Amino acid sequence: MRVFAAAAVLLGLPALALAPACAEPRIQSERFDDWYYRCVTPDAGKGQASPKPQCEVVQIAQAKQGQETVNVLTISVSENVHENKKAAVITILAPQNVYLPGGLGLSIDQQSKLSLHYRNCNNAGCWIQHTLDNKTLETLKSGQDGFASIHLIKGQNLNIKFSLKGFKEAYNALQSGKYAKKP
Repeated sequence: MRVFAAAAVLLGLPALALAPACAEPRIQSERFDDWYYRCVTPDAGKGQASPKPQCEVVQIAQAKQGQETVNVLTISVSENVHENKKAAVITILAPQNVYLPGGLGLSIDQQSKLSLHYRNCNNAGCWIQHTLDNKTLETLKSGQDGFASIHLIKGQNLNIKFSLKGFKEAYNALQSGKYAKKP
């Protein structure tokens, strides 16, 4: 299966899932090789202060299925603040029909394997959210390729390779606190 980084797709990405359905969000993105640094700012309602942008670095892995190109994995990293500490959080959107108890295996350059558990599934797919420790984050920044191992409900294994080219630069842009440049 040939997998490659896709152009930013607006449907189904984690930051957009947080935007109110009734508002038209403003989206700014900047490309760093195979990764995008994106900020989504929902429009404020009448008389409300402008909401703070929600930013992330994201990549969508796609594959050819017959004549169609389909999204097989969306990987996003954002920063959460919990108890006055910043933490990097990875959010992964996997396809439906995964074997939930099997979880998802994530490795960088065939090393540093994590076993991640699904949080929930909905019409968009099955979601994983995991706080990254500093060692894993540094491995992502210095790595060349990421690999996701998914067990499907029918017993098949799906191995998805994705590029880490540009991740470090995109994550550094996220950490800078500046919002993505291009609308």
